[in-house]
Amino acid sequence: MRKFVKIVFVFFTCLLMGCDFIPDSGTPSTKNDEVVISFYDGNTLIKEINGKKGDDFPNEVYEKEGFNFVGWDMNNDGNPDQMPIAVTSDVTLRAVLVKKAEYQCIFAYNGEAVSELIVEKGTKVESYDLELPIENEYTYTLLGWYIDDPDSPVSFPYEINANTVFYPLIEKRDRIYQYSIYDGDKLIYQKNGYYNESIDYPLMDDKIVDGKYAVFTNWDYETETGEPIDVAHIDNLSQNLIIKANYTTDQVFTVIIDDLIVSKIVDEGNILHLNYGKPDKNQKVAWYLDSEFNTKLTSNKMINGSLVIYGKYKNIVEIDNSILEYDYENASEVNSE
Repeated sequence: MRKFVKIVFVFFTCLLMGCDFIPDSGTPSTKNDEVVISFYDGNTLIKEINGKKGDDFPNEVYEKEGFNFVGWDMNNDGNPDQMPIAVTSDVTLRAVLVKKAEYQCIFAYNGEAVSELIVEKGTKVESYDLELPIENEYTYTLLGWYIDDPDSPVSFPYEINANTVFYPLIEKRDRIYQYSIYDGDKLIYQKNGYYNESIDYPLMDDKIVDGKYAVFTNWDYETETGEPIDVAHIDNLSQNLIIKANYTTDQVFTVIIDDLIVSKIVDEGNILHLNYGKPDKNQKVAWYLDSEFNTKLTSNKMINGSLVIYGKYKNIVEIDNSILEYDYENASEVNSE
């Protein structure tokens, strides 16, 4: 009986003193001034903070991808409560979140999306660097992007506040190429032309190279960066070109009469048949191996390597180009003067 009275006495004493009981054991707690604040995202515990009764607990900022944090709900009514709060007992706070507004941002070209983004409202996007086709005949330049009106391109960065599709403003032009023609290191001329336009080749004169008469043979081609192009001849433009003239002094037969010089490439071993080359019946020609007319050529000669002969007329009134026409293969032998 006395034992029962003691238990009842202790129980009422604890009630009067405000003792807490430990939930699991029923044992009273002496930490009456401690409180716990629990932070939740929905039903998920984020963290807990221990403190003392009467302390002010500051507003904790919570970040969650795809949502804007509004505040903390202490009453479980879905509305944020004013913070900070002075806590007098354990408190459960739940995050009040609002899903962020998201919009689709598309850069389109030829009916297809070349870039597609999902961005939050108010996001500022930069222009898309569109890769345009490379063609031989035309060039394409991106001038900008528009949304509704091609005459009103937008400025970047552009703020996205709705689903947005950008369309490109593209300028199309005929492609212009440049070609440069050289004789050795000398630039003859440089010209521009459109795709497939004919190249204007100059007529190259014979010249003297290393003391020998040289005849133009063909053109060499290089790209604008100097890389050789392995082709025999290019008639029309399809890229920028560097064109160089080639000459030869091998197997060159040259006829010189006064100021007229004619050179021609001949096959090795051809026989030169001497000919008068008569402009009229009163004029005769003599052929020499030197310009001083000292060494006379009096017989047919096989051409191996290069050969220069000099013609001298008597009683010449006017020299015509027909004088220099010779047939070194089929002409009959004619004694010189």
